[in-house]
Amino acid sequence: MPEQVLQGKQDSQGNVGARPGEVGRGGWLFGNDAASTRLPQGVATLAGIAGAALSLAHGNALATLGERDSEPERLEQAVHAYTEALEVYTREDMPLDRAMTQNNLGSALQTLGSRESGPERLEQAVHAYTEALRVFTSKETPRHREITQDNRARALVLLHERGVGPGPDDTPD
Repeated sequence: MPEQVLQGKQDSQGNVGARPGEVGRGGWLFGNDAASTRLPQGVATLAGIAGAALSLAHGNALATLGERDSEPERLEQAVHAYTEALEVYTREDMPLDRAMTQNNLGSALQTLGSRESGPERLEQAVHAYTEALRVFTSKETPRHREITQDNRARALVLLHERGVGPGPDDTPD
């Protein structure tokens, strides 16, 4: 096995693991030579989770920088990184990781939306927060739920100020 770090990055065509030393869909490891080997399912899954964790961390760093920048590029990159992580963090297998990533995605979209005149990014933010709230419950994750509800309410207020969508009191059960 190559001594390169296994990554779960996509190329421009959306293929995971298209470059040497990366893990592709189905657990294929693309080596430095023409031959490719198949990784055991557990290793491929672990590599995918590690790649998602890196995408999440990368998204968090980009979002922090993007909040300070007036240009949208870093926030757009953060949205992309969170979306990559969500491909691995499924609601069935990793619900809390998925919900936290959805909340972070919502925050990046909300920041972008607050800087734009159209409602699209804010609507996407509300959707991301709503998806997170499907996992964050009052009983099991009350603090995460409270934070996500507050974030969602702020996005709804921005939409309402623009004359779009429901008010901030429209919270899913």
